Amino acid sequence: MSHYYTIPMFDEAALMLVLRAAGPDFSRLVGYFGDDGARCIALIEQAHGQGDAVALVDPAHKLKGEARQLGARRLGDISAEIERTARRCIEQQQQPGTIDHEISMLRICFSQTLALLCELTPRRVIPASRRASAGPRLFGRRAIS
Repeated sequence: MSHYYTIPMFDEAALMLVLRAAGPDFSRLVGYFGDDGARCIALIEQAHGQGDAVALVDPAHKLKGEARQLGARRLGDISAEIERTARRCIEQQQQPGTIDHEISMLRICFSQTLALLCELTPRRVIPASRRASAGPRLFGRRAIS
């Protein structure tokens, strides 16, 4: 069993802060997280498959940040380990072979995290690709008020 399973899925205090701060925009925020996370994971898996440590850094960093912003502790920690290892591999000019376990857990943890976040949304989450781009910013993107 992985030590990641001992890490709580969420930092409940951080998640409650986001829920209160986002209010009715929480559904939109979760939609952005779902879209961005899926893209980041695809890029991470592709870079890992190619042994490209440089290409691992940015999507792992982005996923880590967005996960932690929502209080998704386990996903944030897995992403952080991928980013940390990729940076170390770049410095040491090695391929990122030591993160196979984290890569295999990433998609599963993301799916579980997203499912739990969707359960907290007051209404159905609409994918970002179908939303208008005007209004306040969430995750650096425009959102409808």
